[in-house]
Amino acid sequence: MAKSKVEKVNKTITGMELKYETILVYLLSFLGLIFAFMKNEKVSNDARFHYKQSGAAFLVYLGVSIIESILGAIAFAFAFSPLFIVSVLFTIVTSVIGLVSLAVFILSIIAVIKAFNDERFEIPVVNNIANAIWKE
Repeated sequence: MAKSKVEKVNKTITGMELKYETILVYLLSFLGLIFAFMKNEKVSNDARFHYKQSGAAFLVYLGVSIIESILGAIAFAFAFSPLFIVSVLFTIVTSVIGLVSLAVFILSIIAVIKAFNDERFEIPVVNNIANAIWKE
């Protein structure tokens, strides 16, 4: 009798192979958010981990974008006033906050690369947010 080769099967919502769906959910983070809220017992823990983390990354992007918009509007409001220095300070703060989005993006790319090698990479703050939202 020939022995059958046992493969590690990671069930996903779309039916795609986990490494390809990981690219999809990190690239389109809102999909990860939607998939994270879907209840499907057949989905593997690895897939669920990536759904939650990419969904939390989407929420971080969204929050940072809202904060940047508000601070940018304040900076613009003071740009033509005697309090020009306030505009400069708000612009600097907005730029620093924008680095958060860049950091999350780079760490998301690292998470995808690790997922291709069947490893998990927890994005530091994003994973804590994911764990706080989806308590299981």
